[in-house]
Amino acid sequence: SIVSQQTTLLRMEEVETLQRELDGLIDKRERKEGELRTAREVVKTRKEELDEIVVKINTTTTQLKAALEEEKRKFEEKKEKERREFEETKKREKKEMVKEIETREKHLQEEKTVWVSKGEKFKNAMP
Repeated sequence: SIVSQQTTLLRMEEVETLQRELDGLIDKRERKEGELRTAREVVKTRKEELDEIVVKINTTTTQLKAALEEEKRKFEEKKEKERREFEETKKREKKEMVKEIETREKHLQEEKTVWVSKGEKFKNAMP
């Protein structure tokens, strides 16, 4: 009958429409999955790049710490060397001063002896 044929045609059109909508949704889902895969790859690449940067930062930090420790050590060694040199210079100057004082005392003693001798001669020469 015509009504049943028309109903069948309408249902076939509905099925075709639904099939087109379904195909559209499937295409849309596949595009979204592709975008998601691309986004995941971008995220993975960025993470790898950031990991490399973190490694470089850690390496640089370690190198800087080592360099700082080396500079501290050198500074401490230099300070200790200067302190020792200062102490040695002080000791040497003290010895030189003692020696100079002893030399002056010896000269003064010699002069005193000369003057005492002159005084004795002078006293003896007096009537």
